[in-house]
Amino acid sequence: MKTLPLLKSYVSGQAGGPWLTFIPGIGNDATFWQAQAEVLGRRFRVLSFDPWGHGDSPQPPEDCGFADVLDGVVQLWDSLGIQRSHVVGLGFGGSVSLALALQAPERVGKVAAFCCRPCQPDDRRDFWRGRRETARTQGMEGLTTATVDRWLNPEFRAARPDVDQQLRAMMRRTTVEGYRAYVGAFIEIDFSVQLGELTVPVMLVAAEHDHGGGPVEDMREMAARIPGAEFRMIVGSGHICPFEAPEQTTAVLEGFLNQNPDFSRGAEMDLLQLCQWRYATKKMDPTRVVPEDKLARILEAIRLAPTSSGLQPFQVLVITDPDLRARLRPLAKEQPQIVDCSYLLVFAAWDHYTPERINMVFDQTIVDRGGSTEGWENYRKFLLEKYPARKPEENFQHAARQAYLALAFGALAAANEGVDCTPMEGFDPAAVDALLGLREQGLKSVVMLPLGYRDSSNDWLVKLAKSRRPKEELFTFVG
Repeated sequence: MKTLPLLKSYVSGQAGGPWLTFIPGIGNDATFWQAQAEVLGRRFRVLSFDPWGHGDSPQPPEDCGFADVLDGVVQLWDSLGIQRSHVVGLGFGGSVSLALALQAPERVGKVAAFCCRPCQPDDRRDFWRGRRETARTQGMEGLTTATVDRWLNPEFRAARPDVDQQLRAMMRRTTVEGYRAYVGAFIEIDFSVQLGELTVPVMLVAAEHDHGGGPVEDMREMAARIPGAEFRMIVGSGHICPFEAPEQTTAVLEGFLNQNPDFSRGAEMDLLQLCQWRYATKKMDPTRVVPEDKLARILEAIRLAPTSSGLQPFQVLVITDPDLRARLRPLAKEQPQIVDCSYLLVFAAWDHYTPERINMVFDQTIVDRGGSTEGWENYRKFLLEKYPARKPEENFQHAARQAYLALAFGALAAANEGVDCTPMEGFDPAAVDALLGLREQGLKSVVMLPLGYRDSSNDWLVKLAKSRRPKEELFTFVG
């Protein structure tokens, strides 16, 4: 990969959140997606940039081609330490977004491509060749009027002169060299036959009245050729839907980007991105069921969680019976996740440490490790002398704290599987214990963990920024 001029970039949004890159189109700059970036920045770390020869970016490299455009984005990611990013683009930016997912799928999370094509039909190539020649012979001023007049219908321009002027200002901040380079790259693209090779989650979005950039039927046909692709249409808008229909555009993006990640297609996140993605889901979709293999991995993570002396002093009830969950719901303040989840996990701690329980764990360890040692037996003796002699309430509180360690592992494992969860303490423990017959087993309920999938359309919390204390206040370094 040759070294290319570094694009002028702007970073905003949630620090530590999953990266989201907005790819501008021809004649657009970093402000094109500003309305959407401000909303999505509550949950994502947003990267915007000016293309070469647009805004404050340097001129394009000599003989700039489509491959250079793709490499320029990757080199920008490299310069900022971005390993993986979701990508959003419209028009040429949409085509770039899809091509990036083909060229570097390990760097791309999800793709939302608006009003675009994988290649230009002959009549559109002729159209763009004419525009490229006009830029060479007449400069950008004449193109500015023709382009923005084509982008916006007269009624919208009259109603929103501010948008009209903003788009004209973007065009005027575009150099002839920048415009011609990107139009030339646009004319040459053709990855039509590769659409079926896309492996990342893709959403294609058409605008109802866009008849040039990415007509509805062309976009629908393209979606049918991409495995698992979603198709959406922005109603009542032309090509520039982020401006003509900003609320619709933002809502479509939020719904897609906030969906559970499809890890089967290589869209894995790193640990901090998982922490940003997960939240205490308030509304789950009862029509979506967590697969059994995902449940098994979540339960195994809970089983492998660390506990004091390795005693694992709790039991985890996995409740699948819908009738039983319906009876539990009024005991948990009518929280809907109790019945809407796929599985309800109830963590119940030992009510006391007894010699029988301690010996059970130590004996199992001897079996697992193929024998005992003098040190192990001495430690068994130490616990047998110390724990049963304590008051039952002290032992229960100690056991409950171990259950919370396992809960944390379960919540993070769920995120790793793209599964939502909601840690819950808001229930009547005594009533839950009575319904489940826990006291007879020497157990007391401590916390619940519904597992399921978020209902993004009806969950008020999903669109809000994650809020935590600043690290400067939370952490104190001593020494």
